[in-house]
Amino acid sequence: MGGLKALVVDDEALARSRLCRLLAKLDVEVIGECVNGDEAVVAAQKGFADVIFLDIDMPIKNGLAAATEIGTMSKPPAIIFCTAYDQYALSAFETSASAYILKPVSEASISAAMEKVRSVNSVQLATLLDSYSDATSLTVRYRGEARRIPLTSFISFQSIDKHTYAVLDTGEKIIIDYTLKQLEELIPESTLRIHRAVLVSRGKLTRLFRAEDGTTMLQLSDESCFSISRRHLAEVKKCFD
Repeated sequence: MGGLKALVVDDEALARSRLCRLLAKLDVEVIGECVNGDEAVVAAQKGFADVIFLDIDMPIKNGLAAATEIGTMSKPPAIIFCTAYDQYALSAFETSASAYILKPVSEASISAAMEKVRSVNSVQLATLLDSYSDATSLTVRYRGEARRIPLTSFISFQSIDKHTYAVLDTGEKIIIDYTLKQLEELIPESTLRIHRAVLVSRGKLTRLFRAEDGTTMLQLSDESCFSISRRHLAEVKKCFD
């Protein structure tokens, strides 16, 4: 694997730093770092990189849009998507057109991706872009593997001790790699913020009621109940109008 030259593209400095350290262990030379898709395209056009590690959710231009432009080059570098947003990219695994690494990345996941990565062509990227804008499921690491779970299966999301827990309609409670803010941005039509540390699925609301202490409570389809903060109460009430 030695001798390869890589670009690392991520708007988070800590993520870039971690990836660069892991690539150094694999004898991959990082020749540049970028913080958005526009910078990635410019850097790729210089023709020095063999592979680009590309995040998806970035300002100015996201990773998929950047990869679309890069894919039109006569000799594009290989692309490895490396992001927490693995919501819709199982199609990338299925086509084997590109590798897709879930954050937090590991030396093993990078090594495996480098072995199988191929350049992404424009047709395959168009498929990814279509699915990226059509949110019907959420991809999570579940029992040791990436699994696509329909959005209708989620009841609530809670932030507890720096972890995000998702409650499924099966009664299972699993840890997922998304923050509540990321979930709000990724699937805004499906989620509703009711508290600083709680998101609920809009399709799982059953009733509003007032507790004995005067707190307004929300009950969900699994009969779980959450208090609603004053800041979010008006928005929640709209769902019952």
